[in-house]
Amino acid sequence: MKRLHQLFLVALTLFFFSSISAHSTEYQPVAASSSSQLWPLTSAYDNNTSTIWSSNTHGSPAATEEIAVWWSGVQSVNYVKLLPRYVQSCAALGFPIDFRIYYSGGPNNWVEIGNYIDYPRPNRCDWIVIPLPATVQTDGIRIIATKLGGDDAGTPVFQLAEVKAGVEAGFNQLSFGGNNAAALPNKMQVAGVQANAFNPTRLSNWNYDERGSSMIAPNPGAYRNIYSPQAVQLSGSVWRIYFHGWDGVSAPLYDRIYTTVTFDDYLHFDAHYLQIDHGNCLNVGNESVVRVAPGDWRMTYTCMRTDNLNKTGYATSGDGANWSPNTGGSSMINVTGYPNWAAGDYNGVNPIIKDSNAVWHYYFMESSTNPGVEHATSTDGVNFAFVNRAQQEPMRALNDVKAFSYGGSTHYLSCYHMGQSNLWMSTSTSLSNLGPTKVAFSSYSNEDKMMITCGWVQDGTRVYGMLYGACAADCDPAAPSRNRLFARWLQKKVVFQNNYVTWDVSTGFGMKNSRLAMSNKIETGVFKIYDTDGQTLLYTSPLVTVREGDLWNYTGS
Repeated sequence: MKRLHQLFLVALTLFFFSSISAHSTEYQPVAASSSSQLWPLTSAYDNNTSTIWSSNTHGSPAATEEIAVWWSGVQSVNYVKLLPRYVQSCAALGFPIDFRIYYSGGPNNWVEIGNYIDYPRPNRCDWIVIPLPATVQTDGIRIIATKLGGDDAGTPVFQLAEVKAGVEAGFNQLSFGGNNAAALPNKMQVAGVQANAFNPTRLSNWNYDERGSSMIAPNPGAYRNIYSPQAVQLSGSVWRIYFHGWDGVSAPLYDRIYTTVTFDDYLHFDAHYLQIDHGNCLNVGNESVVRVAPGDWRMTYTCMRTDNLNKTGYATSGDGANWSPNTGGSSMINVTGYPNWAAGDYNGVNPIIKDSNAVWHYYFMESSTNPGVEHATSTDGVNFAFVNRAQQEPMRALNDVKAFSYGGSTHYLSCYHMGQSNLWMSTSTSLSNLGPTKVAFSSYSNEDKMMITCGWVQDGTRVYGMLYGACAADCDPAAPSRNRLFARWLQKKVVFQNNYVTWDVSTGFGMKNSRLAMSNKIETGVFKIYDTDGQTLLYTSPLVTVREGDLWNYTGS
């Protein structure tokens, strides 16, 4: 087959060039590998949607046909528009199944910018609008079909009503990143939808991580119960996650504290490593982990003593992976001024946080008929003095407190559980009064019906989401041996809509990716992206065609 640039010198004298506008440029086709005498090449650029260009027909879909557009001078291009040949039912005829798009990088230099495999058959009488991965500077576009669709008789052929290309500023914030329909049946993925900087009024759109129990599953073994996740960012996309439980042990004797690491923002996880063995405690867990500064890590945790009373132990570390002591029971928190501290039972609530004045704040809850979250302070992080009850609402087991800057003040975000189908949160500007609670979110399915413990995913300026332990609906509340680690991600709300569909049911996949459920394999419409309150519109895309398995990248605010 002749290269298209061999045709261009002849074609240049035969065709005129279209005008260039500031936002959208229409280009004239000037060459094709073949053309039907009845449906000539000129029909693909005559601005008449009722005329058709057609290649020659073939005996097999495994044939190659192509068409090219070019124009005078180099122009910006970030999309290609194809109008298929539609019949009255809006089913496309002769539209390629497999095709590639190239741009001209100079004489005899075609640069591939998209490879489209198993493209769904268009069925809405819409333009097929294909954004390029990035804006390119070029004087020509080439489309090569390598697997042909059928005409009304099923004969393989390449047919189009119109071909256009141009530039839309809106595609600077939304780009196409490929397709993986095998891994995303009936879904598409939009990356870059993680939360912006912390805003206490925009904490509503929590997407369930669709991997569910497999996000962080326990190790294989007879007893696999794990929960109480705590996350600390090490650098960039690297995070260390702590949790406690059995994690695959052969006998249900003792809880221990473990860690794993993700190097890619919660897409994959390293092996599990023991951090704190039970030591003199029957169980250790419900850990709170703080990296104060490089080389200075602190951990508090519940220690169940042999007298069955729960107290709070602590450990220190220089790197977050090697702790001293690394067994429970030898280093314990002490609180003065709280009635019955020595004889009380304090299970499951151990958060610590260091404020800007270098004062440590410790929260605990006594097992009693009127449990509330108590508050103590310290200058050394070990010897505390009781201050007050910081959360007046009963039945709120506090698991994590994180600090954020907003509106010139420090805001504290807290999360709570109570072994039910809800997790709660509160915001406040005071560590002595954590503020009223509200439901953050409820269980997503029967797999996370009993939600036990929670921990924020925070990088200092924003909250990305919440990790939590949970047990399936049919687990035994007295011995929840099926606890696993789940996640909800605070993400921008993604909606895709046109005159036929509105898709807004999303799940998360890692903290930066949202997956949108699709009810059709191909649609042309617009994306709307809202902030994490689910209401503040941030972006509306140009018309764009999406298909099952698409991977999109959002880079807007």
